[in-house]
Amino acid sequence: MHAMSDLRQARDLLARPDYPRVMDDERHAVDEINKAMRKMRDAAIDDGKDIYDRAEPDARWRPEDRFHQAKTLLNKARQDASHREDDPYLRSLQRDIVHHIDEARRAIDVAVSDALR
Repeated sequence: MHAMSDLRQARDLLARPDYPRVMDDERHAVDEINKAMRKMRDAAIDDGKDIYDRAEPDARWRPEDRFHQAKTLLNKARQDASHREDDPYLRSLQRDIVHHIDEARRAIDVAVSDALR
């Protein structure tokens, strides 16, 4: 499943508090992504990589480009995590995962709005 990798990449794009007006929004999005990743690990939807391993995104990216790319990755992760699940326990974890992804997406929207002020 690519959702874990997409979440990891989105988090790495957002874990650069280089734009003071949106640092809190970025931090909130990263926290929600970490929660979604922990739930995925709990559901054994894991790609075997350390969820806390971070890659440095391209420093030349403007904040709005990073936000856009992170949102694209979160959309892909949400789609991957939204597959039909029969097991009630896994359905519950799946709902939590999707919730945290949605919260991260909302935090990015707020960051973009704050950046445009």
